[in-house]
Amino acid sequence: MIRGKKKTIIVAGISVLALAASTLLSGCGNASAATAQAAQSDGTKTIIVATGGSPKPHTYVNEKGELTGYDIAVLKAVDKRLPQYQFEYRKVSFDGLLTGLDSDRYQIAANSYSITPERAEKYEYSVPYFHENYGIVTKEGNAPIKHLKDLSGKTTLTSPGTAIAAQLESLNKDQLKDNPIKINYTQGDITVIYKSLEEGQSDFLFGSQSNYHTFTKALDINPTFTALPDDESALLGNSDNVFLYSKTDEGKALKKTIDKAIEQLNGDGTLTKVSKQFFDGLDFAPKQ
Repeated sequence: MIRGKKKTIIVAGISVLALAASTLLSGCGNASAATAQAAQSDGTKTIIVATGGSPKPHTYVNEKGELTGYDIAVLKAVDKRLPQYQFEYRKVSFDGLLTGLDSDRYQIAANSYSITPERAEKYEYSVPYFHENYGIVTKEGNAPIKHLKDLSGKTTLTSPGTAIAAQLESLNKDQLKDNPIKINYTQGDITVIYKSLEEGQSDFLFGSQSNYHTFTKALDINPTFTALPDDESALLGNSDNVFLYSKTDEGKALKKTIDKAIEQLNGDGTLTKVSKQFFDGLDFAPKQ
């Protein structure tokens, strides 16, 4: 059979899915997994990709009301290589992404996820489609800080309960306990945190290069970002981004198929091209 060119479908609301469910599964009482992956007339399977629609530029809604961003563009490139699937994209609350995987409402969660032990235990995950190191941000003109050990006794500001706060607290407990970092907390947003650096109230901030680039551009400031060496960055956690799937036979099959496509896209330079498009010329394709 010769397949026609696939169309990427953005599903904007629950009512659209409900209509599709009643059409595809008339007569069925429970339409969860079968609805999401119903076979099309040409034999393709519909795969629903869920995203929270932030942070930009990984995933966001553009001025036309369309879902876009690096994560979405990568999956669209993947989809073009997989004629057996047709991806549909749905914006949902961040809290609903993983519960949707659990209930098989969605088959892929795409939201710049990194791997944690808890996620690895519960979900299948792709090979990385995005790689960067954590780094240390200092005020423009100040001496850069290149290593974690040099943070002893210095002051920073962060939001409580975040991954960065946990990283700082862990450093104080495990490596810098003799002269710990002075951690101040704020309920303010990232603007408040960067302002503290600009005004000299903080000596440094933790961050990733992509977030640093996005925030400093939006705030029109120019602090210094110094990437940590690979081994020190790894101490703060895995900064690679992956797609998540359920631990089912279908999830494992998706992982295997999409992994191959991602590796091909990385090998032929597509990931680099897409990264530069969404990150102002910066290349976050995984190292080969």
